[in-house]
Amino acid sequence: MDGRPCTHDQLDATVCAWLGWLTRTRPGAVTAVGLPLTRDADGTLREGRILDLDFVQAAPRQH
Repeated sequence: MDGRPCTHDQLDATVCAWLGWLTRTRPGAVTAVGLPLTRDADGTLREGRILDLDFVQAAPRQH
């Protein structure tokens, strides 16, 4: 890191990685919502499902 604030792309990638990790370690905490991915007649992909958190319990604070 160079000390500058993260870009929205970096933050998006971080959240996606974390949600992906949660699907493997705590699958009950993540739900796929929305319609499945579709493709238009010209081949354009349309947004598919996204991951949503059901509940995340904060980790205990360490002092």
